[in-house]
Amino acid sequence: MHKLDSIKRWFFVGASPPPFGGVTIFAKRLIGLWRKQGKFVLQMDLLHASKTQKILYLLKLVFAPANNGIYINDLSGIGLVGATFNLRNASIFFHDHNYDLSKLNGFQALALKHCLSKCATVFFDGLHSRHNYISRGYLRESTVYQFSSPFLPQDLSEKNDIISKYPSELNKFITNHSPLLSANAFRIILTDAGIDLYGLDMCISLLAATRERAPNAGFVFALSDSTPSEYLRLMQKKLASMGLDEHFFFFTGTGEVWPLFQLSDIMVRPTSTDGYGISIAEAIYAGTPAVASDVCDRPAGTITFKSRDQDDLNKKIFNALKLDS
Repeated sequence: MHKLDSIKRWFFVGASPPPFGGVTIFAKRLIGLWRKQGKFVLQMDLLHASKTQKILYLLKLVFAPANNGIYINDLSGIGLVGATFNLRNASIFFHDHNYDLSKLNGFQALALKHCLSKCATVFFDGLHSRHNYISRGYLRESTVYQFSSPFLPQDLSEKNDIISKYPSELNKFITNHSPLLSANAFRIILTDAGIDLYGLDMCISLLAATRERAPNAGFVFALSDSTPSEYLRLMQKKLASMGLDEHFFFFTGTGEVWPLFQLSDIMVRPTSTDGYGISIAEAIYAGTPAVASDVCDRPAGTITFKSRDQDDLNKKIFNALKLDS
């Protein structure tokens, strides 16, 4: 039995939806699973907490008893500090979800290093993540670790209820386009190197190429955070200039998106960096083929393409949709 299974009382540090993203969905499902198993879980959702709540959470972490578990599912300073300075020998666990460690510095970096040194187990989505922590000096080679899929299967029976909350415009778009391609992102982000993190640019080019072979093709791109940005506006202008704006739908709803994947003919994840890709696993579990960049270990059954290689992405999509000729 893993030590996780023997702990009946938990302090879980991490946000649940909204926003709807891989990490928040993981938190929601893991907490739900533990509660179904009869465990007590106090969730410390620091993203939505007030200043007073954050102070109380910090104190609870510092004084969490020895028979309790602390599960750190984000890089918040309060969670790291509270776990690090726990006075009663609670069992500490940390789960990495491919956080960008390059931007960590100062107090937060120091807190992460000390927290990891006290962990009973550090969970990683893949081998590359562990190497990243070790190479940056945050983790000792000797630290107990475990590779753990961040994917917890969705309840497929919830599909119709979730779809009923989708906007009517989206349902109409889905009905009017075939084949239907889909992708998702937390928000549209350009990296410091000027690379489209979630590959929106590649999705646009992919749609253009697909419509040359299948003129009724459409693309739905789901966004958890649709905050306007100069780059997003640039991509929207690009769609209009290519005559694709009526065939590319930005879905900015606040619900789960796996039913969208199930309604799609194929799901795409052209990320330039990633930790695993929970949305890929959701698509495959729902019966939809998924094509993703080869930047990390992917869920079993994923069709991979060479990262940032548009020709290879198009080729893999055409093959999966049987549009080769």
